Amino acid sequence: MAQAAWSDIQLLSKIKKGGEQRKQAIGSLYMDYAGKFEWFFMKHRIPQEIAQDLVQDTFVNITKGCDSFRNECEFSGWLWTVARNTMLGHFRKNTKHVDNLDEYEEVDDSKDLKAKEYGTLEDCVRQSIAEFGKLEPERANVLTLSALEGWSSNEVAVFLKRSAGATREYISQCRKKLAKFMEDCEQYIQEAKD
Repeated sequence: MAQAAWSDIQLLSKIKKGGEQRKQAIGSLYMDYAGKFEWFFMKHRIPQEIAQDLVQDTFVNITKGCDSFRNECEFSGWLWTVARNTMLGHFRKNTKHVDNLDEYEEVDDSKDLKAKEYGTLEDCVRQSIAEFGKLEPERANVLTLSALEGWSSNEVAVFLKRSAGATREYISQCRKKLAKFMEDCEQYIQEAKD
């Protein structure tokens, strides 16, 4: 049987069996999905070099996690979930690193001092979202994607696997929760309005 004719179930079975069959099945999946996963990561503003590393990590996670697949969804949907979770893990690692750096650099709670440290409205918003992210990491990630990265609510909906309406409501709730963290940015917001 040619590799191109293997069904998803056959590929999964071969991955689970291990050995040469696993190598062939992973190779077939790689040929079908590596480019798509790389594009997906780059669409989410991950540099190509890191996106390629995430593709490798995704296939490692697929190989390790194939025993957890229970045919409750399409195999291709499960593969995309693994890719998405790999990307979210990457974002979490980077957010933690930035959060720790932000904690280290924060020396004074005075609004005037913070305003000077931020430099721009975007810097202030990023800092506020980072502080918010310590308490609400998922909500902060969604706001970063929608407000700072310029994603449409439809793109965020696909990313979150929610309906467009539910995503708009969720983004609205996230913004309300962020409001108290944004008090330091009022000066910049006021200047932007003038």
